[in-house]
Amino acid sequence: MPGFNLRSSGLQHPQKVPYLNDGLERTEWSANDYFEFTGQYPKNYPHEFIEKYGSYFEGMVYNLDPKEHFKELTRLLDAYHFDEVIEKIRYWDGEFVFMHRDRSSKSMYIVNDSWGRLPVYYWQQGDQFIASRNISCITHFAQPEYHPLHLGMNLLLGTDLGTNTIWKNVQRMPPRSILHIHGDGHISLYEYFYLESVGGNKTLEEVAPSIQKQFDASLKSRLEQLKNPSISLSGGLDSRLIAAGVKKLEQDIPFITYSRKDGTDYLDDSSSEDIVKRLDLKQHEVFEIHPPELPDAEELLQFKQGINYLSMSYVLPYYRMHAERELTTITGDGGGKFFVDLSALKSIRSMKGLMRYIMRYNAFCSLETAAKLVGISTMELEENVIGHLDSYPFASFDDKYVYYLIREAGINWAFEGEDRNRQYVWSTTPFYNPKLIETCLSIPQNAKEYGGLYHYLYQQYPGNLNEVINPNWKEEVANQKQVKRIHDRQKMKAFLPERILEARKNTGMESFGFEQELQQLIASHKEVLNLKALKSKHSINFYWQLFTVLKLMEED
Repeated sequence: MPGFNLRSSGLQHPQKVPYLNDGLERTEWSANDYFEFTGQYPKNYPHEFIEKYGSYFEGMVYNLDPKEHFKELTRLLDAYHFDEVIEKIRYWDGEFVFMHRDRSSKSMYIVNDSWGRLPVYYWQQGDQFIASRNISCITHFAQPEYHPLHLGMNLLLGTDLGTNTIWKNVQRMPPRSILHIHGDGHISLYEYFYLESVGGNKTLEEVAPSIQKQFDASLKSRLEQLKNPSISLSGGLDSRLIAAGVKKLEQDIPFITYSRKDGTDYLDDSSSEDIVKRLDLKQHEVFEIHPPELPDAEELLQFKQGINYLSMSYVLPYYRMHAERELTTITGDGGGKFFVDLSALKSIRSMKGLMRYIMRYNAFCSLETAAKLVGISTMELEENVIGHLDSYPFASFDDKYVYYLIREAGINWAFEGEDRNRQYVWSTTPFYNPKLIETCLSIPQNAKEYGGLYHYLYQQYPGNLNEVINPNWKEEVANQKQVKRIHDRQKMKAFLPERILEARKNTGMESFGFEQELQQLIASHKEVLNLKALKSKHSINFYWQLFTVLKLMEED
């Protein structure tokens, strides 16, 4: 992955061979008796060394010039005024990491943005450490062991919880935090991420105009600062709002839709074509993609080390195309976390009920299967999930579920997918503007049900896009009564017995695209995982997750 690598100088690669071979341009910034700093970057990747202050900045801020604040940030960090640092950058709209070296104390400070948009990982053992944007830097240099409990969590939910990763002593830097690496290699973490609410008490009518205004400003600032911006356009609710915003701003930029020509995306294709016609978009093209291929899966595995599961390798050709044309891209990521109702389909009244609901709608396999595969007890895995959910800053179990979707499914899972794309091209989204998120969370979740917020917003833009079919519903947002019926049917299904849902989503391994490769991996890794725990049928997501984990172990 692109970005910085910071490691203690005494740490050498065990095999004394380059740990990266990803085609990115490598840069050496600094090396001394205490640490070595390097980086690797694709063309036009935003990063800057500020030798005057002994600092480094990676990423972009769209609502101000961060350079004007570097001096103040370094002063505050050197004085250990961490609270003031976090407050200063709280509403910086962008994806960034700021690093500063205190020459007197030999300390290093790493500060990320309010949502941790650029993943940073760190490892420590004794006085040896690594902090890096590139997870493969840690896995190749430190060669950490797998953590059975967290590996089981990954197989269960498709992602890690909190700051954990599947490796021992390897952590993910949480959003809105400061990593202090002392001169002796010891690491201190200061966490400041919090949400006051996942749904306030303001009304949609009083807040929606502010949401529109903030969204417009967020989109406009990105269009102004990005080099050769393009829009990734689908038929969904999020990217069409961006398209309408671009049209309102009278911007003429490329809109690119990727589509599978096997007919899988026919509803999405139809809706995106309708959007293009309604907005009279002059620059629109369809990029043909194919099912995942093994070389792309192996390339994704190399630079993401399994943190982004290999099902997503089908999009790599799409972003390689962007790199060839030197395009940046704006996506609709984040709209599905803050512009829609994330509430559970039925009220959750206990921790047991919360666990049951997450297993039903978010798990890739059963607790028993995941635990047996990694050789731990079901109780140990379940208690770890419960302990994590219990630590959430909300008493309501309904709020805990919404927070789970924002914190784990959003930050830990979705951000890795966005960052995957930055291996090739700079990618951003207007939906993760901190002030915009704060405003969206000031209204109750149910104020956004049935696509209510989108229904309001589309009417403020050209094209009447509320009348375009949403492929996920097979219905247009404007038809609020029918959308409500669709959602009500989903709520009724939430009361169906689990065994019925299980029978519908599970299938035999022969339905998995890489069945032969997966069978070979299973045969050769019987001593690593307890593969006797596998059942005759699982979800396709689980097969992908298992394939990803076994392929990663094969690389070791």
